[in-house]
Amino acid sequence: MKKYKRYKVRCIETEEVFESAAAAAHSVNRGRSAMCNHLNGRFPDLAGKTFERIEDDDE
Repeated sequence: MKKYKRYKVRCIETEEVFESAAAAAHSVNRGRSAMCNHLNGRFPDLAGKTFERIEDDDE
């Protein structure tokens, strides 16, 4: 089974940082797959907000 890397996600408008794409998606009442599609460039925004992946500092 392939193990996926978990990225932290930041909301650009509010500067809030989430531990995962799923947590960020939950904050705007959307699913993880919609968030992943947004992060991969398929949607320009998600529920009117823009998110970006951020690198973990302890790697």
